[in-house]
Amino acid sequence: SPLAPGVPTIAESGVPGYEMGYWFAAYAPAGTPPDVVKRLNELLVKATQSAPAKQFYAQTGTDPASSTPDELARFQQAESKKWGDIIKKAGIQPE
Repeated sequence: SPLAPGVPTIAESGVPGYEMGYWFAAYAPAGTPPDVVKRLNELLVKATQSAPAKQFYAQTGTDPASSTPDELARFQQAESKKWGDIIKKAGIQPE
C-alpha cells in the first residue's frame, strides 16, 4: 500500500498464498428491468472513476474495482464456495 510503503505484505511476512480482502456492491431489487440495471451500473462505474472517489480511495488505501452484474454474480458464487469450504474445513458451527 502506498500508505504503508515500509510494511511487508503478508506473503513477505511468511504466509504465502494468503488472500483476504473486503468488497462491497450495489444491488437492485429482483425483477428490475435490464435496461435500468445497465444504466445504474454505468453510473456507478462512472462515479467510481470520478476525481472525488479517486481521492477517497487514495486516502483510505482502497483499490477500487468495478464489474458488470454478471461478473459480480460469478464473483459472489466463487466467494460463497471458497468461504463455505473454509468454514466446513474449520468445523465452524453457527451460534
